[in-house]
Amino acid sequence: MTKHHYERWTEGEVDSVFFLRSQGKTHAEIAKILGRSASAVTNVVFRERKRNSASVDSMIGQTAELRQNVTREELMKELLPGLNALFGSELEKYEDHHSEMMKPPTIFERIKRWFGSIKRKLGIGR
Repeated sequence: MTKHHYERWTEGEVDSVFFLRSQGKTHAEIAKILGRSASAVTNVVFRERKRNSASVDSMIGQTAELRQNVTREELMKELLPGLNALFGSELEKYEDHHSEMMKPPTIFERIKRWFGSIKRKLGIGR
């Protein structure tokens, strides 16, 4: 019989479970260390995962709502000071580097790419 039969888990015990799991201990080994049953350890792991995933899901939902209301310009204004602090002058080298990639191809470029793919399929120009 375990010594903590039907007792609530303390926050310290739950933290210990996850610490011991990170150290490679099995649920049975953790149960022996904490004086609980292996099934109780398994239950607390699943309960905490479920609780944490629910909070992560709500954070993702809040982030999605915020993202809908922010323009790219506003986001850039908000992020640029931190990026400059992290990367300094390195960021200036690549300031407009993305603009060429983000520009949609012209009709001429699309037709040229299409003919190139047909030529490759037919084996022309090798």
